[in-house]
Amino acid sequence: MGILSGYRVLDCSIAMAGPFAAQRLGDLGADVVKVEPIAGEWQRHNAAGGARGNKINVSFLSLNRNKRSLAVDLKNPEGKAVLIELVKTADVFLQNYRPGVAKRLGVDYETLSQINPRLVYVSMSGYGEDGPYLNWPGQDLVLQGMSGAMLSAGREGEPPTPAGQFLVDAVTAYTAFEGALAALLHRERTGEGQLVQVNMLDSVVAIQMQEISVFTAGGKPQTRSAEPHAHSYIRAPYGVFATSDNFLVMAFASLQ
Repeated sequence: MGILSGYRVLDCSIAMAGPFAAQRLGDLGADVVKVEPIAGEWQRHNAAGGARGNKINVSFLSLNRNKRSLAVDLKNPEGKAVLIELVKTADVFLQNYRPGVAKRLGVDYETLSQINPRLVYVSMSGYGEDGPYLNWPGQDLVLQGMSGAMLSAGREGEPPTPAGQFLVDAVTAYTAFEGALAALLHRERTGEGQLVQVNMLDSVVAIQMQEISVFTAGGKPQTRSAEPHAHSYIRAPYGVFATSDNFLVMAFASLQ
């Protein structure tokens, strides 16, 4: 029995960030219902690295444990009616539709909060609910580059270095997870649901609090070295170094 046992989450998200956030709520005991299109979410059919499980590809399974799945056509009145019935008893609704899609489908916060005022509605996007980048694609690698996160590692003169994982998706998922928990705590205290808005750009900028503060308040930009340092602030030996038979990871940090 997890701390969220008895809570219901409707997961209408796709790809990684949304499903990962909903999965973490399920890990804490929530009853997560994944609402998918009739053909299933696209990750059911697109295996990362070509790896597949017995029936469903493993990349989908890695982001959707602890969930039950429901296939509905939200453009069909009957399908939408099924979702609305679930909303009446749900605690959390999570979506990462493209801008404007939730409203067109009639599943935006304003609509669903009228049906269930206690609902915690988590809306995830690439760049926020308005602004000049509103309709830009919220893709992990693009956000790594746009946020400046790639400049923390790598050598002088080399191209920016992407993370080896889907960094922005993962940190956005945990931001949404945190926001949902905070909103549930608010609801326990006040009885009121609320809208939680999370975007990928804000999330990846937020984890660079040290780098941004050092530049803006300290006046020191990130400067790469010719040496293979794991971070631009820390000089050798702090990185991955070649030896005669393998590589050696050393973290004997010297701040400069």
